[in-house]
Amino acid sequence: MSPVLLPLILTLLLIHICFTKRISIPNDLRLIEFNESHREWKPFSFILDHVSECGKGQHGGFIDVTDHPNLKPEDQKNKKITFPVNPTHQTLVESFISKMSKDNIAAFNNMLTKRQTRYYTSQSGKDAATDILNTFVQYAEGRSDISARFFSHTWLQPSVIARIEGEGPNKDEVVIIGAHEDSISSRTDAPGADDDASGVSVLLETYRVLAQNGFKPSRSIEFHTYSAEEVGLRGSMDIANNYQKNGVNVVSMMQLDMTMYPGSSGKIGVVGDYVDSSLTSFLRKLVSTYADVNYVDTKCGYGCSDHASWYKAGFSACFPFESEFSTSNPKIHTIQDLLANLSVDHGAEFVKVALGFAVELSLDTSK
Repeated sequence: MSPVLLPLILTLLLIHICFTKRISIPNDLRLIEFNESHREWKPFSFILDHVSECGKGQHGGFIDVTDHPNLKPEDQKNKKITFPVNPTHQTLVESFISKMSKDNIAAFNNMLTKRQTRYYTSQSGKDAATDILNTFVQYAEGRSDISARFFSHTWLQPSVIARIEGEGPNKDEVVIIGAHEDSISSRTDAPGADDDASGVSVLLETYRVLAQNGFKPSRSIEFHTYSAEEVGLRGSMDIANNYQKNGVNVVSMMQLDMTMYPGSSGKIGVVGDYVDSSLTSFLRKLVSTYADVNYVDTKCGYGCSDHASWYKAGFSACFPFESEFSTSNPKIHTIQDLLANLSVDHGAEFVKVALGFAVELSLDTSK
């Protein structure tokens, strides 16, 4: 080989190796926000290491703001509503609760965990999103006022959005129920039955009951399943930013992230930090009115789930959690996060609360 060609070939080979290594690491440096006044650029490996330590009741603790560094509440110009003091549609909500199926909740959970991992850059993660979309479409059959779609991101797994269109003058106001569809490991060892197939299962059953029983809201209701929650709320940040930018009038948002591990008390945890205090007060009333278990106040810290994206954007958000954070599921982010280690009965209590949230806030039109 020519002595002139050898250095050129070695240089080209080195460029190829470096480029291949670079693109194999998703967005290697990320701008991580640990609280409102503390940000650092961190390698993506930091995020994975941080999340791998989040068993033992730990959850979140940061938001990846790389793609939306300027998102802030004062940019949000939507009108705020006055939330009801007490629920006023008990008869209707109770009729929907009677249509709830615990078998369906378990079936939805199994549908998601059969994928073994729902990592946001994996094909199985994308397939899980397709399963969710197909479920939305299945139960919307015969209803022209219901739509379902993917919300695409710069990574493989899309988020999914279903919408029950409101009727009347308040139809452009939106009530959102969210959960995250991804699990953390890129290998085939992240079933994520509690984190967060449990929340998605509750969301799907809430949607099914309303869709199949002819509920017609005044405000529109959207059901969101978010991609890439585990790596810094990136899916919900994309959507919250998009909605703020396009002037979508989100009047309330509730996140369902981990709903089937009763902890030591068997109570529903009501998160009190980084949430709308007025909406959270109403959430407590919903638990007291519609659930058969009590609530306990708890805190989850900064960026602990997707409600934080909406709160950051200036929307009213709340977060009911499976228990006190101090006694939450120690098996999350492990191969033992299985339905066999959870309580579908406890998850059913969240369906009751979610049905109350959807009906009460989509029919109330007080300003």
